[in-house]
Amino acid sequence: MLAQPVETIDREDRLLGAGDEHNLERFLAAQGDGTLLMLSNLRTAGLIDRGEFYQGTYAARLWDGAVSGVVGHFWNGMALLQANEGLGPLLELAVGGSGRRLSGFYGPAEQVAAAKRTLGLAGSDIRHDSLERLYALDLAQLARPNPLADGEVRCRRPRSSELELLMNWRVAMSVEVLGAKDTAETHAESKASVQAHFDGRSVWVLERRGRLVSTCSVIGQTERAVQIGGVWTPEALRGRGFARAVVAGALAEARRTGHDRACLISANPAAERAYRALGFAALSEVGLVLLNGER
Repeated sequence: MLAQPVETIDREDRLLGAGDEHNLERFLAAQGDGTLLMLSNLRTAGLIDRGEFYQGTYAARLWDGAVSGVVGHFWNGMALLQANEGLGPLLELAVGGSGRRLSGFYGPAEQVAAAKRTLGLAGSDIRHDSLERLYALDLAQLARPNPLADGEVRCRRPRSSELELLMNWRVAMSVEVLGAKDTAETHAESKASVQAHFDGRSVWVLERRGRLVSTCSVIGQTERAVQIGGVWTPEALRGRGFARAVVAGALAEARRTGHDRACLISANPAAERAYRALGFAALSEVGLVLLNGER
């Protein structure tokens, strides 16, 4: 009797390039809300990496040609993780392929912990290390805060004359929340980020009696979902519901333009109470690590 041939499954780790878009998108879309940032970057900038905004180098593990895990190393030095197996080799491959320094990484909590072990990071290597919760909301369930509903405050896109204030707010947020130093580099990075969101019509402000009191940005989006980030209210104006109102205003516009789902991350108890009041529910834990210096 002839022996039956043994079926083999081919595994391959490699950098992705033109022609791999559909394969990667199918994998990311199947992972749920946690991959919205990477999926948004892919759809915005594709797989060719010239170091421009939203572009990245993607390293993937493929089984029989299908993507089963990926690490993307992006224009700003951040690595986004979505690889339950082979994380270490994929992280090394992505960073080596991009030729950029690694400034930090973000992804499911257990994968962020694995990346820290893989890199052998000491405390002095890290300037920010947080365990955050991923929240999601079906926009049909969005609650509209009273100050927004009764016209006490107004959510709108900023004017060009307001960019300097938003850049200063971004520096303050980076220093207070993300452990950055108030340096020329931090100011330059903040200016570039705010300008990119302004040009992309993805930054929002809350106005009260002619004064800006809070801001947020849409930091990622697909045809159906948006991810909110960069939520900031100056310290002297906190505790009045402004952050909740600016997020609600941005999401109301997202719903009007055809989006039906939103997500965001938070590790701040006060902010989380505000997001739950809007209807958000916690889904899972994610990690965010930012590094000191270059690696």
